[in-house]
Amino acid sequence: MRDNKKSKFVFSIIGGFIIIPFIILSTFFGCGEDKSTNIPVEVLPQIDLTSISECKGLLDVNNLKASGFNQTCVEFTYDSTGLLYLRHTDMTANCCADSFSVNINMEDGIIEIVEEEIFLISPCHCICPYDIELEITDLAPGTYTISITEPYQHPGSPPLEFAINLAVPVSGQFCIYRE
Repeated sequence: MRDNKKSKFVFSIIGGFIIIPFIILSTFFGCGEDKSTNIPVEVLPQIDLTSISECKGLLDVNNLKASGFNQTCVEFTYDSTGLLYLRHTDMTANCCADSFSVNINMEDGIIEIVEEEIFLISPCHCICPYDIELEITDLAPGTYTISITEPYQHPGSPPLEFAINLAVPVSGQFCIYRE
């Protein structure tokens, strides 16, 4: 019986020499930085509506040339840090809109921007030109087609769409004439 107690004691001492170093080594090597969380995450471009003007005057949609608003333009500036500034002049929308929103969709090098009206009550029977300023952030350098859909696209007018090379800082303007 005495040999049995002696063998248990020896086993406990040997087991302690094995288990204690294992615990110590696990503490040092097991608590390192988790490498699986360092996977790069793709940052998607975001769009913000930064400014909108008041109504610039009622439009005669039957005679845009006489009302002085027969073209719409987009001024753009890209700073090569991922910020694209856009100023859409004479965007046409309902004169009773309570606010506006913009949405962006990107696919295959096409940046589609949709400008929308928001109404708390209901639209009026009138159209106004507005100037709207937008910022797109986290936009990678490259060549894109910018396509802008305003709330009231004029029938027979070409789309407000243009190609832009954002490989370097650039500024410019693109305009279309409305029919």
